[in-house]
Amino acid sequence: MKYDVRAARLTKAVIGDKSLAEVYHSEADTCTTSRFHLELYDIPTEAKVILWANGIKEFYLTDNVCLIQIDAKTLIQLARTCLCKERVTVMQMDLFKCIKQAILEIDPALGTRLVPNCIYRGGYCFEKNSCGICKPADINHYKII
Repeated sequence: MKYDVRAARLTKAVIGDKSLAEVYHSEADTCTTSRFHLELYDIPTEAKVILWANGIKEFYLTDNVCLIQIDAKTLIQLARTCLCKERVTVMQMDLFKCIKQAILEIDPALGTRLVPNCIYRGGYCFEKNSCGICKPADINHYKII
C-alpha cells in the first residue's frame, strides 16, 4: 500500500571533513544533528503504532496528519526494526518503506542506510524464524561470556 509521506530536512549534520555517508555509516553523535520533518497523511493507527512503540518522542497528531521531527540516527535504528518482516505487520512495513522513499529523495546518503537488521548485521538474521532475506545466524557459534 502506498501512503502519503512527505519529508523535509530541518538541519544538516555538522560533519567536518567527513562525507555524510561516512557519518551515517559510523552512526556518530553527529547523526543526531541531522534532523528531518516528516508529514504522514491519512495513515491508519495500526500502522502508526510502530512509531510509538519505538519511542518517537516528537510526535504530533491532528485529524488526518501525523507530524514527526526525527534525527538521522533514530531513523537508522527505526529502520532496523521496521523493515524486518518478522517484527512488524505488512502495513507497518509499507509505512516505513514510504518514509524511506521520502528520505531517499532529500538525502540519498541516509536513505541507503535505512535497512533491516539482518543487512545491518552483515547478512545474518538473528530472528527465531528467518524470512529468508539473509541466512540465519548459527547461534551455537557465539559463546556466552
